[in-house]
Amino acid sequence: MNELEQRVMQMLLAGDNPALEALRIQLDSAKVSDRKFTGSGFLTEFQAPTDAQLLPGKQNFVIEDLVGHVSGRFCGFLLFIKNGAFDFLEGHVWGAEDWPDPMQIESLRYLRRSPADSRQMIESELRDVEALQAILYSPPDSQDSSSASRS
Repeated sequence: MNELEQRVMQMLLAGDNPALEALRIQLDSAKVSDRKFTGSGFLTEFQAPTDAQLLPGKQNFVIEDLVGHVSGRFCGFLLFIKNGAFDFLEGHVWGAEDWPDPMQIESLRYLRRSPADSRQMIESELRDVEALQAILYSPPDSQDSSSASRS
């Protein structure tokens, strides 16, 4: 993984949570199998070893609470989990801009609601743990990650 991917994954998998811990263990042995630049972002696909321990219970979800500024562009990051293992990491810019090259990481922060019951989102050094728990532990059909497909 490149420096941006490493820092993004570290933040997306941060936290005292059994599912996040299991994903961090998977990451230690996962390999990047492909990387595609789309013009407005990138997709990094992962290959987990055949003996990797998969997440029990809910196995398909997206962790999408990280944003950042990379080379002057506002970016978002999403980690797709499929069948209990890493599928791919997506990075994208908002607006009609191209993905920056070279990539200079200026900031990475969590995205959270403020106040908690509103639709207003803010950048924060602190993660919204309750919102993350809802993603990690909601019933299998309550969050459909299939709507976010690779183009």
